[in-house]
Amino acid sequence: MQQIGTFQSKRWGSVIVHRATYGSADGPLAIVLTTDEGERLSTLSVNLYKPECSHDSAALPKDCFYVKEWSENEDLAVDAMASGMFVLREDLGTARSGFVEAPVWQIKE
Repeated sequence: MQQIGTFQSKRWGSVIVHRATYGSADGPLAIVLTTDEGERLSTLSVNLYKPECSHDSAALPKDCFYVKEWSENEDLAVDAMASGMFVLREDLGTARSGFVEAPVWQIKE
């Protein structure tokens, strides 16, 4: 994993953002969040794939990912977007999986 930045969370304090991949070195982008102490908080990204989902994470540009902004990630996703580290890519649409839809975020570099 490669550390790409930090942001402040109202609930967790300082959150470290790491860039990784799913499955293999050339797999879809994974965004992992940890505390200052190295404790894993969450995976902000979600790996989606067809035919179970409407879209496939592997088809996204390398600096983009589907974000899990529901359930336990709800407050972290709000704080992460507010940090300015990410930008919503409305032009890439959303992916549907079951009862949820995941938008596409891009790392703002």
